[in-house]
Amino acid sequence: MSRRAPFFIVTALAAGCGGSTPEPVTPVTVTEPPAPEPAAQTEPPPPQPEQPPAPPPPAIARLRVMHVAALSAERRLDAFVGPVTEQSQPTHAGLEFGGIGPYREVSIGTAEAPGPLSVTVRAEGATPASVELRPTPNQAISAFAITDGSNRGALAIVSAHDASEAPAAEAIRARFLQVTYGRGPVDVCFLPTGERGSSPLFTNIAYGAFNGSGGDSHYVEVTFPGAGQLLIKEQNVRPCHGRTVGTVNLTAEDVEAMRGRNITFIAIGRASGRPPVPRDLVICEDHPAPSNCRALPARPR
Repeated sequence: MSRRAPFFIVTALAAGCGGSTPEPVTPVTVTEPPAPEPAAQTEPPPPQPEQPPAPPPPAIARLRVMHVAALSAERRLDAFVGPVTEQSQPTHAGLEFGGIGPYREVSIGTAEAPGPLSVTVRAEGATPASVELRPTPNQAISAFAITDGSNRGALAIVSAHDASEAPAAEAIRARFLQVTYGRGPVDVCFLPTGERGSSPLFTNIAYGAFNGSGGDSHYVEVTFPGAGQLLIKEQNVRPCHGRTVGTVNLTAEDVEAMRGRNITFIAIGRASGRPPVPRDLVICEDHPAPSNCRALPARPR
């Protein structure tokens, strides 16, 4: 009796001998990611040139100019700052005799190194004059063009520093400039209304000069009890005992207007000779007030 092979073996053989062909397997290619490129080397920025330091701030002074040169009452005067050329423009132009220009800001170098201030004055038919002033930054200064004491056909300049602040409300801070051409030293006195004796305010003031006290500004505090007369007298060893050469009436309103102010009194004109130039007393308000002046006749007593 023959033995039959198991069914599962026959089936397997049949499949191996006569079955369908299996599908081919597609190979899978695995691509490696590219290696990162090395970072590019960044060039450092070129060095920046050093910036020059900022220039120091400019230094400013305030200058005013007054024409009190007794050349004639008609000649006008121009004032210049710095070197004067044909193209130079005056800071103060066409000043009349007895007239004063406003305070103008002028450069005097830098705050770190302030320099001098050169001022020149010119008038038709007269030899011009120049002076080198040395104001400090923000300082106010006054320059007065006068007739040269030794040459009546030439100009000269007298200057003074002005105060930076006003005095107390009831005080009067004043100075006196004597530029009456042809007159020697004088004393200045005040005679209150109704009284017989005068008291000295300023003494022994030579031509072309301020009163001798008060430092660079020449200011001193003066007292006017009220209305009265300002007397200009020839200098005397006993102040206020010389001959009176000029009398100026001051009202109570005049005195009140000077309180709380810095004041410059200026005796101007010509004492004698020709051409005749009026003799006046000019009263000016000084810095920090605006540059206001008025003239009162200085009549012989």
